[in-house]
Amino acid sequence: MEEIEEEAQRLAGCQFNLGSSAEVSNILFNVLKLAVPPNAKPLRGGKLYSTGAEVCFVSESVYCWFDCC
Repeated sequence: MEEIEEEAQRLAGCQFNLGSSAEVSNILFNVLKLAVPPNAKPLRGGKLYSTGAEVCFVSESVYCWFDCC
């Protein structure tokens, strides 16, 4: 898991906690500017979005940002 977290941080260009949905949301949608999936629910005033598997893996062709295939 440590190797995965280090690679994610390298790709994002900053350190963050993969166990924190708020930090993951910030990295995906604010730092990396990825498209917010249509089924993502806004969190904390609308600046962060849910990042569960039901959101991130909606469509492999559009929203599968991870090596899930």
